[in-house]
Amino acid sequence: WEFRDWGDQRAMMNARLNVHNVRPCAAVPMRARVARVFVPRAAGGSKEGASASGYSVAGMRPTSPKAWSMIAEELKRNKLKFVKPSETSKRGTLVIDIRPSQDYEASHIPGAYNCEFFKSIEGWDPVKILRRAVFAFFGILNGTEYNPGFVDEVVSLTGGKKNADIVLYCNIGGQLEPWGNSKDGRQSRSLTAAFELYNAGFKKVRVLDGGIGGYVKGGFELEA
Repeated sequence: WEFRDWGDQRAMMNARLNVHNVRPCAAVPMRARVARVFVPRAAGGSKEGASASGYSVAGMRPTSPKAWSMIAEELKRNKLKFVKPSETSKRGTLVIDIRPSQDYEASHIPGAYNCEFFKSIEGWDPVKILRRAVFAFFGILNGTEYNPGFVDEVVSLTGGKKNADIVLYCNIGGQLEPWGNSKDGRQSRSLTAAFELYNAGFKKVRVLDGGIGGYVKGGFELEA
């Protein structure tokens, strides 16, 4: 999953070329990023078995079938819903772009805020150097790692209101219906981020169907 989204990121480079007739966002400033509050926390479980990204689910790599099955089961239990692109402009809806800040700044859905679920790799310890090297092997120069301040950023953005109407989006959106060889569907960062927010007590979290890629394909414009 950590690399699965990156093919979609390359595709998004082409999508960015379609950004035209850019309109200033009246709702938020151009760089509407929430100030990060880094609070060390065990994401979804213990560090044992965590991936090099620093993120784990019940001590397992988030990409493992068991971890994804747990995530999908929890999302279904919470009756997570997918929204159409036209619903992102609904009054009272808080749209959150969970992609890295550089992707958000290049182009995003009008009015969306940015709370990175994964951020650019910071620091140069041996593990992070290795992580950068792995990304570079796949042709990705801007590697990412888990943002431990993600939930805190969302809490700050909502003013601590756990009943806020939130719509998350990444590049692909994902799905919970069977997909390929997975009975649990197609994993995505926005679905995993929704899982994190449900665990943090948020009650109304939805995901943009098809992600920003589906938004563009639907004929909707982005802004930078």
